[in-house]
Amino acid sequence: MSTNAITRITAFLAALCCILGLASLAAAGQITSADIKDGTIQNADFMDRTLERTAFDSDTLTAAQIAEDAITAAELADGAVDTAALQDGAVTTAKVADGSIAEAAFAADSMGAAHVAAGAVETSELANDAVDTAAIQDGAVTAAKIAAGALSGAAFAADALAAADFAAGGIGASSLAPDAVGAAELQDGAVDTAAIQDGAITAAKYTLADALADAHFANDSLTAASLAAGAAGAAELANGAVDTAALQAGAVTAAKVAAGALGDAQFADDGLGAGSLAPDSVTAAELADGAVDTAAIQDGAVTPAKLPADFLTDAHFTDDGLTAASLAPDSVAAAELADAAVDAAAIQNGAVTLAKLPADFLTDAHFADDGLTAASLAANAAGAS
Repeated sequence: MSTNAITRITAFLAALCCILGLASLAAAGQITSADIKDGTIQNADFMDRTLERTAFDSDTLTAAQIAEDAITAAELADGAVDTAALQDGAVTTAKVADGSIAEAAFAADSMGAAHVAAGAVETSELANDAVDTAAIQDGAVTAAKIAAGALSGAAFAADALAAADFAAGGIGASSLAPDAVGAAELQDGAVDTAAIQDGAITAAKYTLADALADAHFANDSLTAASLAAGAAGAAELANGAVDTAALQAGAVTAAKVAAGALGDAQFADDGLGAGSLAPDSVTAAELADGAVDTAAIQDGAVTPAKLPADFLTDAHFTDDGLTAASLAPDSVAAAELADAAVDAAAIQNGAVTLAKLPADFLTDAHFADDGLTAASLAANAAGAS
């Protein structure tokens, strides 16, 4: 027991001795701790508010010596209750005044999940950066626990987020930082039409040569605006890919066509006009048998130079299609005329001169009735024979 405590108790006992008539013991300082039998001083022996903290030595009062509910806020000095003074489990909800506990009251890492009531921790209770990885139970951060706009990239450890962490459709354009999504982050097939903003895919977004195939494009989705100059070569075009609708007017120049590529099947009916053919582009090798009909030939287009020798036969001419204007001088010899080819309508008046007739050629069958007159006969032309 401290000297102060003994002094106060001695003074108290001296006063008690005076009252009891024990004057010889009343002198201050005459009663020591040794004079007091253990357990003999009761609560009734003290006047209210007579004991101060100076009456006790350090660490002398125990729970057994303090009555229940004896200590209120008024009795406790600032900082009086330290860890050693509190029994384990002694601080219950009822013992704590609202708003009285600050961060300084807790030892580091002392608060576990069992000590915190459900829903007790709100935004106002959390200091900045109070919640680290160790403080969060696995699976504890649900969508309902996160304030709108609260999460930034700095909140996550590297490679921490997996597909299972995201709600379906949960990642919007506003959530993604520039260049946030690389090839490693995208699952195969993850980027579908709905996920891509219009105009978002530029040439720089592709990492692999020859990455795009027919399966990646919607029908009619690839337009002239999407193709860079020279982007579509023979290797990129599937067989039959280029149809009439796909070609811009005037897009097919001579340089775009491979040698020997065009055949009759590549042209629409009447698709090959004079404007499409270069001079001397059509030779006998390019023309299929019977390809050139009357409608295909421009008036005056067939000159003697265009025809090989001994080419034309009766089958090439329409009825009455061969006129005097078409025949060059001396172009028709006996070899060119079919038997009985020359009838009266075909011969111009006066066209048959003596030079045109071989000797002994004409017979009665060649003349129409009354067709031979005196004017036609030379002197002495008709002999006895």
